[in-house]
Amino acid sequence: METARGVVSAWAILVFTPPLPLYAMRVYPETAAALAAAMFLLTSAGPGGSRAAVAAALVAAALPWFHPKLLLLAVVGLGLTLTRP
Repeated sequence: METARGVVSAWAILVFTPPLPLYAMRVYPETAAALAAAMFLLTSAGPGGSRAAVAAALVAAALPWFHPKLLLLAVVGLGLTLTRP
């Protein structure tokens, strides 16, 4: 009886769950945009330096590859980081 319950449980788990390996390569652009916005705000308010400028430039260069709508965020974020006092 216990074996049958285990077999039915394993079958239910395999049948009713989504195929996660198919979704593993999916990156939503809004998640990347939120992380980039947080990074831009931290680099613009932090101590600055060349590392912050390089990090902001790399993130700004990568954002449009996620989705073209993120080009404005990349330009504004990079400008915010580079024009800080």
